[in-house]
Amino acid sequence: MINFDSYNIHVVEFQIINNYVTDQHINFFPFGAGFSAPKGYPTGRMLNSLILNSKNENIAFHTSGSLVINIDGTKPDLDHKSSHQIEFEFFCELPEYYTTRQEEFDYEEFFDYITTDLYQDAGARRIAEVFADDKRSIDSLFSAQKKILNQLATFY
Repeated sequence: MINFDSYNIHVVEFQIINNYVTDQHINFFPFGAGFSAPKGYPTGRMLNSLILNSKNENIAFHTSGSLVINIDGTKPDLDHKSSHQIEFEFFCELPEYYTTRQEEFDYEEFFDYITTDLYQDAGARRIAEVFADDKRSIDSLFSAQKKILNQLATFY
């Protein structure tokens, strides 16, 4: 049970049934706005910074597609560069490119961008050309970006 008093908020307990407010109690769990920060989770601002700097992290992507890091915190020395690692390296270029088009980076807006606008973005296609080859198309690079963003957000 979360002690909401420590967050200096008031939890309103009511339920709407058939458009009527009743006095039945329900649990309300606020997410976002830093509510999880006291438990060690990053705030949105921190997550933005972490994602922008993810290419400097000691992480790699295994051939299985899993994000991996050595137990001692160092970057794994995998035998070869997997297709997932190449997709991650492309991912690392995208936030920097994206921020040239926006005032600031926001991971939620970036998620929307890689879900919809990325496929029509000529500048992103030019960046992807460096990572594409006979084994992976530009569109396959694009389609991997949502998963990578989710993996990074989960990791952080």
